[in-house]
Amino acid sequence: MDLNLFIVIMILGGWFMGKLFTRLQLPSILGMLIWGILFSFFFRDLIPTVINDAEPFLKSFALIVILLRAGLGISKSTLKKVGITALLMSIIPCIFEGMALLFLLQVFFDFSFLSAGLTAFMLSAVSPAVIVPSMLDIKAKGIGTRKDVPTIVLAGASIDDVFAITLFSIFLSLINQGSLKLAVPFYQYLSL
Repeated sequence: MDLNLFIVIMILGGWFMGKLFTRLQLPSILGMLIWGILFSFFFRDLIPTVINDAEPFLKSFALIVILLRAGLGISKSTLKKVGITALLMSIIPCIFEGMALLFLLQVFFDFSFLSAGLTAFMLSAVSPAVIVPSMLDIKAKGIGTRKDVPTIVLAGASIDDVFAITLFSIFLSLINQGSLKLAVPFYQYLSL
């Protein structure tokens, strides 16, 4: 399949499925996601190799577009007003969720400390693809604007992702360095 035809089919199919799911009172992103999964499952052989080679770039580009969209939906004066709240709303839940998952992954799944940390902070990152469009839609409808809730959530989601990716990268670099002291499960330290 030609690259141009592939792009047109993906965009039009995603747009159509998004509209269909909106009419069914479901989130449009769900329809787009299902379209992508079905297309890759049934037409895997037709996907150009250029797409497979550019996959890391396309994923990073999609994240950048979503975060830019979130940033453009926030006014500077409002951000100054809710800055500390947004910062706390992003960092505190990420730390608590990551630490809880880190402990649970070690206890229930026998992960090493580093593997559990890597997995925990990968899972604790919020999905900007879901939060950003939802908050922009809520903001456009005027819901929660008196206390600037959409702005707090938009800023918090962006910072949360950066924070979770940073902690994920720290655990990844520790694994790449081959730190053997932290490679045993947490509960084994209790028996020492």
